[in-house]
Amino acid sequence: MSKLAQRYFIPVFKVTIFLLPFGIFVFLAIQYFAVLGVLSISYDFSKESHSISEWYPKGRALDREYNTRTQEYYQRIVGEPTYIDVDVPRSFDTVDVTIDYKDTDQPIAEFGIVTSEKPFAVRLYPFESTVLDEALEEVKKGNWSAIKNERDQTLLQRGESTFQTPEQFIENVPMNKSVATYQIDLPIQYHQESYEPQEGTLVIDRLLRGQHEFVTYIKNETLYAQFDLIDMNREFNDDIVSIEVYSGRTLIHTAFLSDDGINDARAQASVVRSLIVDIPNLPEGAYSLKVITSSDDVVISRIETFQHLFVAKGKLFLINNVEYQSILPHISTNSSTMYAQNMQFSARTDHPSGLQTIFVDDEELSLETVSQTMYWSPRTTDTSVLHTVTLPKNDVILYSNGYFAFAKEHFFDPDYLVERLSETTTLDALDYILYTNYQQAEEGTRNRTQQIHIDLNQTTVDRKQLTFVLSAPGIDRRSATLMIQRVQFDFHREPLLKRLLQKFK
Repeated sequence: MSKLAQRYFIPVFKVTIFLLPFGIFVFLAIQYFAVLGVLSISYDFSKESHSISEWYPKGRALDREYNTRTQEYYQRIVGEPTYIDVDVPRSFDTVDVTIDYKDTDQPIAEFGIVTSEKPFAVRLYPFESTVLDEALEEVKKGNWSAIKNERDQTLLQRGESTFQTPEQFIENVPMNKSVATYQIDLPIQYHQESYEPQEGTLVIDRLLRGQHEFVTYIKNETLYAQFDLIDMNREFNDDIVSIEVYSGRTLIHTAFLSDDGINDARAQASVVRSLIVDIPNLPEGAYSLKVITSSDDVVISRIETFQHLFVAKGKLFLINNVEYQSILPHISTNSSTMYAQNMQFSARTDHPSGLQTIFVDDEELSLETVSQTMYWSPRTTDTSVLHTVTLPKNDVILYSNGYFAFAKEHFFDPDYLVERLSETTTLDALDYILYTNYQQAEEGTRNRTQQIHIDLNQTTVDRKQLTFVLSAPGIDRRSATLMIQRVQFDFHREPLLKRLLQKFK
């Protein structure tokens, strides 16, 4: 090396050596504090990650594997649901999740996030649907048509377009065609020609915790329902209750109940107070009654109604269990029996006293671990089958894609005209599909890639410790697998400079 080169090279080398640690520190600081408003972390399963866990629980998610032939690392999902935890140094507003995977014989899967711990709740987004993929391929061939609106609602129609917009279809769902929906609820259009109002009242004396929605059917009669309510005062809050009555998507009645005056967590039950819905001379149709609570401290202790077709939609949280006897000493702890048509549902308990074996007809669904969600899926595609669901100990949260009734004679299916897209749905049986938020996975040479956008502002959990969930109904029963090769999380928030300027202003 010449003297001239040495003269310039050595100082530059020294400066580089001096600045390198500083540059690394600045880079890490930018990442840690999300100065630019973005934090990207990924996991390829080749080794353990400090920020991202493996999929769990064991048994549903197998140990990390390495394929010596393809030189690929992955983790195999064989049961559901499975979870993956992500720790980040700051709270973010949104996250884009990118997943590289392979699948074998799994017709439908969803990915989402745990939005609440107490009560446990998740929000799921479309991940993969064989039926939708097949239908979209038929659109490319010209055998089906597709119309999409500004709200990302898409209507697929077999053959030529009968409807010009999704909105037109929603307002005029054909009663003589096969319709399926995904991630969209259509207005209820139930009609029973033989229906006649009956004398007497229906009483439901099971204790239901938190928000619930009920659907009933009437024909030129009075809609009457009395909800007896108790505030358990287990949490620090004001517990306000409202009941909203809907005809289709139209709100026709609202009733309110203020807090009982106890807003500290003294675990002292309030006196029983009632909210009454009394609407005379309503025309024939199905009506929804939404009991909206500000927290799960509120318990529906009794329902009395003139209507005899009366079902709970989507969720039941039954608490007739010894866990609540210190607050509600007169609580009955005998088993509960519900009736439901062919549908998928999940079950979960958050207390040791709620661990039990649930019976669905002659099948068993075991809750063996606190706060672990278990799923049940029907083995038949016959949607007219009415199943008996028995909870020996209660204290279970049931989530479903259908309806529950507490007696066979009170059951009806308000959505009998519409099928919710599930693992048993086949494209050949459908004339229309209405869905939202679904995009086909990108096909690679060795795998598929799917991306899901999630709004974190709608969660109540600690946004620095997030839990994501992958649901694949029936994956264990059909011995299917999902091989996850890489998961990347791109978190977003306002850049630091912009946040400072907004705060300064």
